[in-house]
Amino acid sequence: MSAGGTDLVSALWMAGGIVGALLIIAAILIWFAKRRRSASIALDLVMTLSSWFVLMNLIGLALGLLGTFTNSWILFDSAAIAPFSPSSSSCASGGPGDATSTASPRIDCLNYDHAQVTIGSPTIEMRWTVALIQLLSTVAFLTPFAVVALISFQAIARRPFHTLTTRALYIGAALVAVTGLGADLATSVGQTLVLREVLSPGDVGYPEYFRIESTLWPVGAALLMAALAAIFRHGARLQSEKARLEDETDRLRRDTEGLV
Repeated sequence: MSAGGTDLVSALWMAGGIVGALLIIAAILIWFAKRRRSASIALDLVMTLSSWFVLMNLIGLALGLLGTFTNSWILFDSAAIAPFSPSSSSCASGGPGDATSTASPRIDCLNYDHAQVTIGSPTIEMRWTVALIQLLSTVAFLTPFAVVALISFQAIARRPFHTLTTRALYIGAALVAVTGLGADLATSVGQTLVLREVLSPGDVGYPEYFRIESTLWPVGAALLMAALAAIFRHGARLQSEKARLEDETDRLRRDTEGLV
């Protein structure tokens, strides 16, 4: 969530409005769950919010990818320019895709304060690089929410330890690790290559070094999901053993009733 304003009070009001809207949405979902007499309002709320969150972000990803390949400019956040650039911004007067600029790839806007780069007339290789970063980052971010939605659905259906849940957790763990680390690698290398293509050595903002950076959250999230998968698998074994013992108890009771 992001909220901003010209002063602290307006920023706080905007943030409060966003939080209030989320609370209203949650209240409406709880009301609908009560009307349906849901077995678990909390699980119903978590499943619905997670599902809609994943859906909205997938739509945003699709629109972002479409814009990456159809717009006359591309925009991305790049840590590659942060350590080597002054604290100022340099933007073309016409903004992104200025029609008066040349058709060759160029920097339309270089915001050093926020490490944002706008490149006009990008090549197809630049577009594919930015699209790959968008895709990997979004998949890594949304995978845990998708798995939570599936777990909630299985729990509502009274199948919390179904094999599908365990498989989803293992697959989700691998997906988060691969796409999360891949997104970090693609961001570090790809954006540096893009900046080097549109800038010349000695230009302000030109990345002198390749900085391979990676956060630890994909590894932590993958380990957590793998641990949960092991726990759910153990729960499935216990549930299967319980069902077997119940069947054995029923059989013995029937045999005893026959003897009497």
